[in-house]
Amino acid sequence: MTDAGGDVVGRRYLIAVGVGAFRDPAIDGLPGVAGDVRRVRELLEPMGYTPVLTELATDPTRDALAESIEDWTLETSLGPDDVVVVYFAGHGVHEEDRHYLLCTDTRPGRWTRALAAEDLARPLVKSPVGHLLVMLDTCYAGAGTADISRLAAGLADLHRGRANRWHLASARARGRAKENVFVDALADVFAHPRHGAAQRYVSVREVTERVNDHFRAHRPSQQARLTTTETDGQDPFFPSPLFLPGLPTDGIDLASLVLLRRRHAGHFDPRSRGLEHAGELGDHFTGRAHALAELTAYLTAGNTDHDRKARVVTGDPGSGKSALLGRLLALTDPDSSSGPAHPDVIALHARRASLADLVTDLAGALHLPSPADRDSVLTALSARTTPVAVAVDSLDEAGTAGDAQESRRIARELLQPLSTLPAVRLVVGTRRPQIPALGHAVRVLDLDAPEHLTRADITAYARSVLADAEDPDSRSPYRDDPALAATIAEGIAERAGFSYLVARMTARALVQGQITVDTARPDWRERLPSDAREAFAAYLDRFGPDRPNAERLLRPLAYAQGSGLPWSTLWAPLAEALSGVPCSQDDLDWLHQHAGAYIVETPTPDGSAYRLFHETMAEHLRRTGNESDDHATIARTLIALVHRDPATGVNDWPAAHSYIRRHLATHATAGGILTRLLEDPEYLVHSDAAPLLRALDTVIDPVHRTVADIYRASAVVHASLTSDGRRDILAIDAARYQQPQLAAEFARTRPWAPRWATGSLVHPAYQATLTGHTGHANAVAVTEIDNRAHAVSVGGDRTVRVWDLEANTERATLTGHTDNVNAVGVTEIDGRPHAVTAGDDRTVPCGTWSPAPSALSSPATPAGWKRS
Repeated sequence: MTDAGGDVVGRRYLIAVGVGAFRDPAIDGLPGVAGDVRRVRELLEPMGYTPVLTELATDPTRDALAESIEDWTLETSLGPDDVVVVYFAGHGVHEEDRHYLLCTDTRPGRWTRALAAEDLARPLVKSPVGHLLVMLDTCYAGAGTADISRLAAGLADLHRGRANRWHLASARARGRAKENVFVDALADVFAHPRHGAAQRYVSVREVTERVNDHFRAHRPSQQARLTTTETDGQDPFFPSPLFLPGLPTDGIDLASLVLLRRRHAGHFDPRSRGLEHAGELGDHFTGRAHALAELTAYLTAGNTDHDRKARVVTGDPGSGKSALLGRLLALTDPDSSSGPAHPDVIALHARRASLADLVTDLAGALHLPSPADRDSVLTALSARTTPVAVAVDSLDEAGTAGDAQESRRIARELLQPLSTLPAVRLVVGTRRPQIPALGHAVRVLDLDAPEHLTRADITAYARSVLADAEDPDSRSPYRDDPALAATIAEGIAERAGFSYLVARMTARALVQGQITVDTARPDWRERLPSDAREAFAAYLDRFGPDRPNAERLLRPLAYAQGSGLPWSTLWAPLAEALSGVPCSQDDLDWLHQHAGAYIVETPTPDGSAYRLFHETMAEHLRRTGNESDDHATIARTLIALVHRDPATGVNDWPAAHSYIRRHLATHATAGGILTRLLEDPEYLVHSDAAPLLRALDTVIDPVHRTVADIYRASAVVHASLTSDGRRDILAIDAARYQQPQLAAEFARTRPWAPRWATGSLVHPAYQATLTGHTGHANAVAVTEIDNRAHAVSVGGDRTVRVWDLEANTERATLTGHTDNVNAVGVTEIDGRPHAVTAGDDRTVPCGTWSPAPSALSSPATPAGWKRS
């Protein structure tokens, strides 16, 4: 048979057992059990389940229960595609040796007349059934599912094919369960789906989490527990009633993909055609055929052929990294009907972006609820079965200009885990210094290597640009003289080496008459630019006496953060501040008219933003050795642009341009004047939290360090709140840090202010709150990975988490324990960091990161996590 999505599936069976009446009057009856069994059947029958052994629904004896399940299992010839759900409701008792289920003929203290939980499941666990879910709805059910889990682990060698074993307990091993509560929670989960039409199944993990959400609201003392054995990730137990077959994607938001492509079209589209801006006509892309073929094959390979290594496109500046990624995106455009079948491609441009920015874009493309964090994104991608491609360009340009810290952080914390996920095809464009941070799960395509780029490729490209054949209005003097175009193209290629950027800038300058060449001169080749800086300088030289004017107007874009500067409000004041020369809107009009080819316009929610076409141009325009002074000037100018109420002397930060609230802390930090901002409580209330939190790590003097500690103390809570909510929390934290004046300033617009707060839990060494564990954090150990301080924590959520203590972020979540993890130790073996953990599941796994953090596991791929 096939399911609604067209996939071949096996049969679905439900065995629902209820024991609520007992022959021995010493055992209390459970009148609600019959209703629970009936409701479970009503919930699962519409999902395609066939109830079997229905006589077990009403008070079976111990022998009848055990023999009926064993006989049915042997007679039914279960196979790897079949699905069986077993539900037991009744009394459960946790004895020293095992967990027992009470049957109608059970006598107190006579355990031979009770059925051990593992014996309930034993025939099915041993069988070749592909998907088995056992749900125990009893007191101490967690002990019973733990027994079943150990049994399944011990019998794992019996199975040659699929053998997914899932065990869901309605209560913890030491917790009591109440009638009807678990089934009430299940009914609530299925009645209120939290997914769209593209999701085929509601995962058992999601069901467990939402059951616990229900318990927290209605029965806080009860908690469901889930364990798995031998699972290959297939989880087909609860088909979604919302699923619509035939949708073109697997968990991908098509609208978000379109928006991402449109947002970055100004970057990728012209480069994919070998051009400078989207308004130009033609397609001059040449060479790199081998690299393009390899990337295309990588994207179209099935999961079984996927080597779980990212493809990293690198090379010197101007080697065509962005052009290659742009071409790849053009070939995989959903509107293109040519080429082989390919996965959806999520296109990301990392220039001036932070880790949080890229996570937000990925979460939007994956249709995750907002706000989503890195773990949510990794978990969603690790659960995928349909391939998806993620293309990240300009990794080396992430974060603040001139600061490589953010690019390495993105590489370590986001791209490394992505590279090893089975369904993810990751392509990264970056300069070479960022490659080590991507780890070892990479294959590098160096565009400067002979197999990817030759002098003939550069010559062909220059000749195509000179001819400008596809622009009907082109005034190229070489259009009708192919021999001259070929001669000059060879000269351009000889000087440009392997730089498409230099070849393009030189050829375009010749086409537009900005420079001229006399091939009769013996030194004409030597007069052409030989690198990007020379080419850009030659481009500026065409302005003649206006060159200083062009440079001063372009310079603010060299320091712009994020998507760039807005034209109407910030660009002119910054140009004037950096140059000391008045700047009008007419000046910017002149710049756009004469230098628009090297300026990129990007649409943002706040209007268009502008930046330079290539990072090499920004490097040329930034004043080497004076970048800190320029950032300080920019920061002071942005502060001055914020309106100040003359009556109160308070800056109107809510009315400030979003660029100021988002990027002022970055400029101020780079300029060494962040402390000025920390003296303005209103700025702390209204600034974007993420960049400010990163900036606070640079504060060292005691007075301002206290302000930084106050802001960080509850940032995990107030970062996403409204300004009033943030005021309240900052005021309370200021009081906790014994800063009554600052607390009063934070609370100045609120109807109440804190008068006193305990400071017993604050400490001057506090740096950050690390969040991720969903239960108690039971133990922490520290170690060093790649010469960076890390912590390894374990907790009640059965996970082991690795934290980068310098970036204050989570590196990885390691799974494997089936119960609370209580202890952790770290050591080094053969030069590699290891962790050893212990928990209530009676196992001692040994985790190793080998040979570098690239082997750290992502949420669903515990690579290198060994059981000893």
